Amino acid sequence: LATMRALRQINPLASTAAILPKHELAFDIRGTAFLEPSAASVRPNPAATSVGMNGVLYTLTPEDFSRVMTTEGVPFVYRLLRCRPIPYKGNSQDAGLRAFLQDNNNNKRVDAFCLTATTTTTTTTTTTRATKKNDIPPSKSYMSVLQRGAREFQLDASYQLVLKQYKVDPYALGGSAEALDLAERVDRGTWFW
Repeated sequence: LATMRALRQINPLASTAAILPKHELAFDIRGTAFLEPSAASVRPNPAATSVGMNGVLYTLTPEDFSRVMTTEGVPFVYRLLRCRPIPYKGNSQDAGLRAFLQDNNNNKRVDAFCLTATTTTTTTTTTTRATKKNDIPPSKSYMSVLQRGAREFQLDASYQLVLKQYKVDPYALGGSAEALDLAERVDRGTWFW
């Protein structure tokens, strides 16, 4: 939520934890080497044996949705992907898993969009996309922003552990977490010299 409010100056109408079956977190958006080497996206994975990926589902006004598309580089860096996540109230334990297991008729899912890499091409039978082993490790700073959001929305403990164990680039300077901290200070009216 801090990223939306402090960095983008967007106040979502609503936000909640959500789980997206048959999808996974990917770091397949190439960034700047030694600074922010990669950015995250959502990768469809129809063959996934795990529950899926956890994340945050935002309800935005049309104007704010347009602003997010602009700041994220749609359609140049990302493209919109229709998806059907399952919202849940996070408890930092297993609320997402339980929501997934209780959704046997798809009646809890909502229509939404997520961001996937523009290099993705999918059909109903094949996904031609880099596999997780080809992902570009993000900076520690970038990953810390994702981990912070996972804690804030109390995503499932198993998913928070996945984020903690994700390989990061030890040589990348980063800056995502620092930019977010600075934006929050400015947003609160806290200035420094």
